[in-house]
Amino acid sequence: GDFPSGLLGDLMQLTLTIKIEGLEGLVKPLQTRK
Repeated sequence: GDFPSGLLGDLMQLTLTIKIEGLEGLVKPLQTRK
C-alpha cells in the first residue's frame, strides 16, 4: 500500500479512515469483530 509497514502505517490508515468515514467507520469494525 501507500503506507509504511508497522505501527506508523496502521496509525496513518486509522487517521485516514476517520477523516473519510468518521468515527462510525472506526467503531463498526470493532463491534463486528466480537
